[in-house]
Amino acid sequence: MQTTAIIQARMNSSRLPGKVLREIAGKPMLGWVVDRSRNAEHLDAVTVATTIDPSDDPVEEYCNAYSIPVYRGD
Repeated sequence: MQTTAIIQARMNSSRLPGKVLREIAGKPMLGWVVDRSRNAEHLDAVTVATTIDPSDDPVEEYCNAYSIPVYRGD
């Protein structure tokens, strides 16, 4: 059996749009969450899930650039 963490990430937010890719200490927030999740002791894989909305294209582009598995859909 494999245990996978699914990180939900989207660019639209009513309070802080684009926060998922905002930089914290030189790295996007999503990068920090993925790195920390990959260090979890009992996880085998980490995947980012986002919507098919065009506003979430930057999330997919970031994941592809850093070899992070990404799923787009409902």
